[in-house]
Amino acid sequence: MALGFLRWGFKHPRVLVKAYTLFFIAWTVFWVVVIVALPFYYLSTDPSAAPSNLFSASLIILLIFILPPFLPLYYYYRRSSKALPKVPAVKEEKVLDPYLASVREKFTDAESYFRGERVQWGPVIVDMFDAVMFALQRLVIDLKGVEPIESLRKEKKLYLDSLVNILSREEVLKPEDRKELEILRDLRNRVVHEDYRPAREHAVWAYNVVKRFVSEYYSEVFR
Repeated sequence: MALGFLRWGFKHPRVLVKAYTLFFIAWTVFWVVVIVALPFYYLSTDPSAAPSNLFSASLIILLIFILPPFLPLYYYYRRSSKALPKVPAVKEEKVLDPYLASVREKFTDAESYFRGERVQWGPVIVDMFDAVMFALQRLVIDLKGVEPIESLRKEKKLYLDSLVNILSREEVLKPEDRKELEILRDLRNRVVHEDYRPAREHAVWAYNVVKRFVSEYYSEVFR
């Protein structure tokens, strides 16, 4: 505890606390030397001096000269320790970036329908379309950086066609994948704009298509 107490004093941001800590150490060292030298002094002047007298003299020096300077510094040390509790170290965790985290969130929401927690299938189609949109944006970012996404968003042209066209020009998107994604977009538009109520089979198809597509590029979403 003593070493921790002194270390706290030397590392304190206030200069006065550092100076007082240094003074206390020098003051204590001085009186410790006095206590150590005291028996030799007594024995040299009075060889018959009783050990009890030497002990009493040392105790008086401790109580009068060493303890009083120690108390205010120790009190401030304890008060600071209580006022500023140690913050636990935050462990670095491997987490998904916002795009892939959104993909996982959409899958989690969609899977709640398949578990029987909900009875409609339209939201599954919407969730899968949103998930693939996040995945496509991430693909574009991996290839060309975030600037194309920012430009499309600023121009209000952040659509599936825009993303698919970029990826097709880079020869990343397979023709069969593009076809399935366009079918998914059409199905989603019917659900959102035409009040279409898809069957469970449509939701299963959309889920499988998007999961297969995302797994091909970002398998970590499903770990």
